[in-house]
Amino acid sequence: VGTNPDHEPAIEQVSERFPTGDAAVPFALLVGLLENLALNRAAVTNLFATVEQAGVDPLARLEQLTHDPGLEPAIDLDGRARQLEQLL
Repeated sequence: VGTNPDHEPAIEQVSERFPTGDAAVPFALLVGLLENLALNRAAVTNLFATVEQAGVDPLARLEQLTHDPGLEPAIDLDGRARQLEQLL
């Protein structure tokens, strides 16, 4: 399989409010684990810290995503953000 190092892969941005850079992947994983917050508590806590270390406030970003009219999340992000805040 040949790759062109000068060509950036096309990745569609989830939302303008979604973090970029070092916080993007851990934040995406964090959001994915929120569906089963109780079962994924340790991983969620670690990912939360990783996102913070990358300079992004995860709770603020979750709040911003809840107000993005272009998103139709499968879970209640606002409710999960409140639960996450209580967990931490």
